[in-house]
Amino acid sequence: MCPDCKNPNGEFMEDFANGDMICRDCGLVVGDRIVDVRSEWRNFADSGDDPSRASRVNDWLPSGGLATEIAKLPTGPNGQNNGQGGGGKMSQWQRRIQLSQGDQNLLSGFDKITHIAEILVLPQKIKNKAKELYSSFESKRNKSMRCKKDSIVAAIIYMACKEEGVPRTFKEISKETEISEKEIRKYYRALNKILPKGTGRTSASDLVNRFCSKLKLSNEIMNLATDIANKAAAFLEGKSPSSIAAASILLATKLQGEKRWEKDIAAAASISPTTIRNVFKELLPHQESILPEGYRPLQNATA
Repeated sequence: MCPDCKNPNGEFMEDFANGDMICRDCGLVVGDRIVDVRSEWRNFADSGDDPSRASRVNDWLPSGGLATEIAKLPTGPNGQNNGQGGGGKMSQWQRRIQLSQGDQNLLSGFDKITHIAEILVLPQKIKNKAKELYSSFESKRNKSMRCKKDSIVAAIIYMACKEEGVPRTFKEISKETEISEKEIRKYYRALNKILPKGTGRTSASDLVNRFCSKLKLSNEIMNLATDIANKAAAFLEGKSPSSIAAASILLATKLQGEKRWEKDIAAAASISPTTIRNVFKELLPHQESILPEGYRPLQNATA
């Protein structure tokens, strides 16, 4: 009972921030130095509400990543830590002292994977798959093998995208990372020799969905273009998946009577309009073999 208002049914409120117990009716501070006995939750998830008492095990580190970690302080617009001390330096030294050289190499690679994946706006499942592949690569590669970390990470992200069913082209990754397409291809070939075989080469039909989404085309056109691309590859040996996908989309839009400029489709596929025209011309003679039932071949069609 509150000694001031003496309300027999009065309620008290615990203010843990100040350590006070307060009467809800009259506001009298009945007690002070109240101890907060609740659990000290902290959110360790990348997003969403996922409170935990401790951080999660890192499945891709040999040690599991179980250790005390000094967090980096938030930085200002110029990279300064707003006068709050050297959290960044302490974090670096703590990582060097506490983690093995192998774990340090893995964490450095994981940081690069996260950075490139964010530039490419890739979902969390791609980041996780890329980290899994990178961990496997580090454990299986010949330690005398020299490689550029940025390039190997770019190749691993390409492989992760393909294996998770959201493929990106070499050209797209090269453009966003400023790593040459030739360099990414080189390390991708090396990865295929070291890591278990995945889903194989990216097919044209894998790319149709994303290109159609960029062009804001209907599901009907997307499904038609996918059917065309699945069959067209057999008649267009040596052509890149991007060019086959783009030519299939161009043919599908013409069959559906929807006008789309070659330059728009070329921009979505990151190839030149000339390439689309050439592949489209090679595609036309095979219409009877590649078109689904119910569609009539175009007559005297031009790109």
